[in-house]
Order: sequence, then C-alpha cells, then structure tokens
Amino acid sequence: MKEKSEVFVLCYKIHMIAEAENEVPIGICIEPANTNDKKLFEKLFRFVRNAFTFNYKAKYLADSAYDSIVIKEELRRFSINPCNI
Repeated sequence: MKEKSEVFVLCYKIHMIAEAENEVPIGICIEPANTNDKKLFEKLFRFVRNAFTFNYKAKYLADSAYDSIVIKEELRRFSINPCNI
C-alpha cells in the first residue's frame, strides 16, 4: 500500500489602496490569503492617512469584502465618502 503524502500550500494575497484617477498604488500589504480583508483595512488606511492628504469629500471605492459599518464610520470621520461595489 502506498502512503498518502500531504502537500502544504502557502498562499498570499496582496491588498492595495490605489489613487483611482491615475491608478497609482499608494499603499500595499501582503498577508496570508486566509486573512480577512476587513482586518487589513485599518493597517492600510492608517499608512495612507499618514502619508497623504485627502481632498475634501474624497471617495473610497472598494469591493464588498470591505463593506462594513466600522469601515464606513472610519472613512466618514475623515470626510471620505465610501462607495463599495
């Protein structure tokens, strides 16, 4: 009889905030693929907030993985309009 062999695969995901008009990445974070997107929002947003100045009523466009009341409240605190797709 053959022994079953186990295979371990390490997967990572790139989380990025980009300036949408020119599609320029302004914040990047690489984490294990099983990390929830919402948990990385704070880390990325803090970095971008400290490195850049936002225009009044800036917009934040993200997919539904970032759709949460906590994230929307944080964005609104900085006068950023959340526009999840």
